[in-house]
Amino acid sequence: FDLDGDKSIDYDAVNKIKTLIEKWGGRVADTVSIDADFLVLGKAPKVLGKPTFEAMEVDPMAMVKYQASVQKAVHYRQVQNRAQAFSIPVFNYERFLYFIGYKTQARRAGAF
Repeated sequence: FDLDGDKSIDYDAVNKIKTLIEKWGGRVADTVSIDADFLVLGKAPKVLGKPTFEAMEVDPMAMVKYQASVQKAVHYRQVQNRAQAFSIPVFNYERFLYFIGYKTQARRAGAF
C-alpha cells in the first residue's frame, strides 16, 4: 500500500491498516472466508520482466526476484477471485478510510 500518495510502498502500511480495523472494532483475518465483511486490497503487484541470460549473469538473483514477483501477482489474483466468489466487497485504501469514518477524522491526533 502507498498510504501517503508518494508512489512508493509504505512497508508499515499493513500494520497501520490492521490497527485501524481493530480500532474500528473489527478483526483481521489472514485468509478470505465467507465470514469476511470486506477486503482491503491495494494495487496489483507488478510482475518483473523475465530475466535474460545476460541479466542473470549481472544479477544472480534476477530469476528469484522475477519468480517472487510472479508469485505475488498470482496470490493477489487468488485473493481477489476468492473475495469475488464469496461476494465480499473489495475496498481500496481510500474507500476503506471513508467506510470506517477515518477520512473525516484523519486530522485528529491519535488516529493511528
